[in-house]
Amino acid sequence: MLKSLDAKRNQLQKQLDGEHARAMELLTIGMAEPVWNFDKLSAGKLTSAFAKDLRYTRIVVKSADDTVFVDLVNPAVKGASILSRKAGIQREDKDIGTVEVDISTHEMDQALNAAFLDIVLATLAQVIVSLGMVYTLLRFKVLTPLKRLVAQARKLSKKELEETFEWDGGDEIAELGCSLEFARSELKQLFAAIEKKNIELKGINQSLERIVEERTATIRTILNHVQAGFLLVDQQLHVQEGFTRSCNILLQCNVTHGVNLTSLLRLTNRDADNFKLAVDQVFEDFLPEKVSLAQIPVRHLIGESVISVEGSTVRNPQTGNVQFILFTIVDVTRLQQAEAENSKTRTLVTILKQKDAFIDFVRESMGRLESARIALSARKQTQVRTEIHTLKGNSLAFSLNEVGRYAHGIEEEAEIRIAHLEGIEQRIQEFLRSNYELLQIDFKKESEKTHQILQRDLIEMLRRFESPEIPQDLRSWIGNWASRILQRPVKQILGPLETYALELAARLGKDLNFQLEGADTLVLPETVMPVIQTLTHVVRNALDHGIEAPSERGSKPARGTIRISFADEGRQWRINIQDDGRGINVAKVKAKALENHVATAEELDRLSEYELCGLIFSDSISTADEVTDISGRGVGMAAFRNAVQSTGGELMFKNSPGQGFMLSASIPKPESLINGNFPLAA
Repeated sequence: MLKSLDAKRNQLQKQLDGEHARAMELLTIGMAEPVWNFDKLSAGKLTSAFAKDLRYTRIVVKSADDTVFVDLVNPAVKGASILSRKAGIQREDKDIGTVEVDISTHEMDQALNAAFLDIVLATLAQVIVSLGMVYTLLRFKVLTPLKRLVAQARKLSKKELEETFEWDGGDEIAELGCSLEFARSELKQLFAAIEKKNIELKGINQSLERIVEERTATIRTILNHVQAGFLLVDQQLHVQEGFTRSCNILLQCNVTHGVNLTSLLRLTNRDADNFKLAVDQVFEDFLPEKVSLAQIPVRHLIGESVISVEGSTVRNPQTGNVQFILFTIVDVTRLQQAEAENSKTRTLVTILKQKDAFIDFVRESMGRLESARIALSARKQTQVRTEIHTLKGNSLAFSLNEVGRYAHGIEEEAEIRIAHLEGIEQRIQEFLRSNYELLQIDFKKESEKTHQILQRDLIEMLRRFESPEIPQDLRSWIGNWASRILQRPVKQILGPLETYALELAARLGKDLNFQLEGADTLVLPETVMPVIQTLTHVVRNALDHGIEAPSERGSKPARGTIRISFADEGRQWRINIQDDGRGINVAKVKAKALENHVATAEELDRLSEYELCGLIFSDSISTADEVTDISGRGVGMAAFRNAVQSTGGELMFKNSPGQGFMLSASIPKPESLINGNFPLAA
């Protein structure tokens, strides 16, 4: 009897748990839909149907921050236990809230009581049958009532509850029969109530399923008509099912399940490889998610449209690993045009603020192009590339991005030709021509105004004062006057170096404190300009190889510092460039020198640490792992060294691993300037 009762209990418990879990599933699915307004009103509507079922004693809905949206309470059935269940509500694999439902076991307890009564009655029926046989022998008149009692008990055990039991008399059998009649009546009412609840619950289930289906269709309609596109890709960049129709319009092709995203973006083999490497970093999940996603190229040219493709991770809810990348695709053609206009405006403002320095840049660029032409005729490709590399850096410092990009493309060529140099000149001329109304800079006039011509005219004029008849004090005064005219403050010829440094730092994801000292120091432009024009290489090298990202600087301040100072030391000018980055990795420089055949292993082993650090000024030596539009060609530091040496100056440096690198350049003054007789001997 106990085994039978336990089996009945387990059956009812399983049924109640199933109904409980089904209700939780319907509630969490309904509230997880993106179009569902996750608030008190919407949550209340969804849970109101369940509140009618008196078995649910309490339904609570909370947001992720424990804000209570719904707290419905039904009076608990006295003496009944409560089953409680709690489930998370997720939307796009993110927890947005919880649902908790308490269900009463009162009906189950009643069903168990009924089952127990069935068993008792069945057992009692057997006992009665046995007693009936005894009673037949003892008292024949008891036999018929007992048979009727047994028949009624069996009907109860079979749940045949329609026939009414009527008993007359006041003996024990009649009392037992009345008890059976009472049990029959109670069971009939109980089963009727259960059936009614089952019908109501079935209706609720159907209603919720219909709502979920309608919401899903609504979401699909919305996604298929938004202007942004959405698609999922796996680690192999294969597009998954469920992408929106707008992807076809934005990508200007028919998107299908399984197609590779790089082919949809029309990437070259090289760009596709770089895109795949960036995606692999996201799936490896080694770097912070935001950092690894930022490595994926965002903007792509498709036809005449610029498309933005930004990714976000979709993680496996069980393992937490990256399972897919969800790409949001948007047409940003107009945005890019606006950015280009804004960039052009900022470029013009920068130039207007430092117009003299920009005019010097134009003249210097023409000089470098002429030097490149001469080197090209002499088949000196290395010198040509040095001139182009320096010109590129200076163009980018003034935000002449088109000139800079074109120069960068030239560096990719196996051989630089005269047409490439003409292309750079044409782009500079076109920029000046299109902005002449604002800048008032005429390319032909400025290219003709060289310091050599002006200085020669000045010297010719001053030589007339060389006669001994002119007093010495007057000649000294004229010499000092000439030096003041020809010398200019560094800040007038430096150009927008600080702006360039800060923008490059932001592009590299680094925080920079740029310090400039001695900007009022007077210098001779024709002497110092070759060195100043190559400072962009040193700044770029310090930012790309020296200054670490904020998360990598350890105990040092998160913001890195680059300090550039100018000083007049009497017989020479001094330029110091110092950063507080990681310093030079001597082992890496040595490996690069060996790889590029700068020296043999035996020769490198004989060099001191200072001499090994000095190899960074050699052609084709760069510690960059790959060539980018920022660095990696090994010509920037060599260009700075050559510029300093062309003035007769010297380079010194100090390497502090983990603390930074200091570079010092001395530029000797012309002897005539030192003696106060500058014009006559210049």
